Order: sequence, then structure tokens, then C-alpha cells
Amino acid sequence: MKKISKYGVLIVLYSLSSFISQAQGNADKTVLVFYKSGCGPCEELLGQLPAVYQRMKDSGMRIIAISSDADIPSFMEHAQDFPWERSYCDLQGTQGVNFKSYGVIGTPTLFVIDKQGKIIEKPSGVDFIERWYEPPTE
Repeated sequence: MKKISKYGVLIVLYSLSSFISQAQGNADKTVLVFYKSGCGPCEELLGQLPAVYQRMKDSGMRIIAISSDADIPSFMEHAQDFPWERSYCDLQGTQGVNFKSYGVIGTPTLFVIDKQGKIIEKPSGVDFIERWYEPPTE
């Protein structure tokens, strides 16, 4: 089940896995960012990602952010400012199906997945971008 909130953002009320392939589009790799609004380390990570997002996107990587927020205003406060297109929240906190399906017990948690949805890395910060980044060919 899904609904559009009064804020115009998709609120996912079931498993994110059903959206992964659609949300990836033509991306070679997708970074799943599990976070919670107000979490100090999450805020730091989310503050770093916009600076490298365009470079990631140009090299075939996408970001999907998954929030553990339990209320729409907290989720929207952050999601509306992200430069990437896909941000989800099931409003169930860390007990939601998305956090449980990926075994996420703390935030922030990052996964890099390939086109088939297979987890290929679990980085601890944005430093992984340098390993995956391939400059566009001219």
C-alpha cells in the first residue's frame, strides 16, 4: 500500500524491496542510506552526501534514503532538501519492514547494491565513493 502525503511525498507502507529495481532506473549501483532525523551521525552523513551526489549520479550511482522517522513532519524536514529523487519512510521507525528486511539496527547504515539488488558493500561513510567513482568518459 502507498499513499501520497499532504506534503506530496511518497510514503511507503510496505517493503522497499518492491521499489528497488524501479527506483534504480539505469543506475549501475545504488546506495541505500538508512537514517533517522535528529541522529547526530546521520545528520553529519546526510550533510556530506549532497556535495558528492552529482559526481555519484554522473558515474552511474543513485541514492535511495530510507528514514526511520515515525512522523511525517520529521521525515519531510530532511527529505524535501535532498538532491536525490528517492526518499522513503514507512512511519514505523526501526521496527518497520524496511529496516528489519535489511537487518538495520542502528543509524546511519549504508549499503551499496548492484542492479540485481545484491548488497556488494556496507560502507561506513562517504569515503566509499572514491572507490566506486568512475569519471564520465568524454
